[in-house]
Amino acid sequence: NTKRQDFTGAIAMASKTDLTDWTAKWLQTAGPNRVMAVPECDGDKLKSVTITQKKSTSGNLSPHRTRLGFYELDDEELELEWTKDVFYKDEVTTLTDFKGKDCPAFLLPNENDLDYALFALDDKSLGKAKIAITKLPDPLSRLMVWSILYQMTRDSELSPAIYMSIAMEALKEEKDDLLLGSLLGRFGNLKFVYTNYLDKDERAKIAPELEALIW
Repeated sequence: NTKRQDFTGAIAMASKTDLTDWTAKWLQTAGPNRVMAVPECDGDKLKSVTITQKKSTSGNLSPHRTRLGFYELDDEELELEWTKDVFYKDEVTTLTDFKGKDCPAFLLPNENDLDYALFALDDKSLGKAKIAITKLPDPLSRLMVWSILYQMTRDSELSPAIYMSIAMEALKEEKDDLLLGSLLGRFGNLKFVYTNYLDKDERAKIAPELEALIW
């Protein structure tokens, strides 16, 4: 009884925003973009954050809005110090308005799950993934880290063995029932990595520990 133009037209009118380009790049193309946010620091001070996005399967770069979460490390606990909402649409976007801010111990590129893309962690944040996956105070933020690590494994940026080693340590500490259910359920990412990305010998090596852990 209606058309897509009616829907996007109503949103455009209410927001006073021309959505023609947005509609073409989001609703008339296939595949998400792959995104990484990399902080650059001068000593202990943040200089810039560079966001890179790879083209989708349609060869498309989309306009995005995300929220960057900047975390500090305090006694092996990651604490959210501040966030920043950012807009990016190009292959490379460099943000420089961080004067005086401390260099983060961990940068979560999709805080609160506002953006739709396939994310990866920068090298420094990946080194803190074992802490982040258990110590971030918000279950949604921990779920974002789980999702990012799984996506990096799918993209061959993280080995399945390393993913499973991080996951098994994290499962020992995770207390949130909903998060555990999403990880260990029938279609959970952790199960998929174990059954599809590890070879027979790798599965046999960790199976006893994983079984005991789940029990």
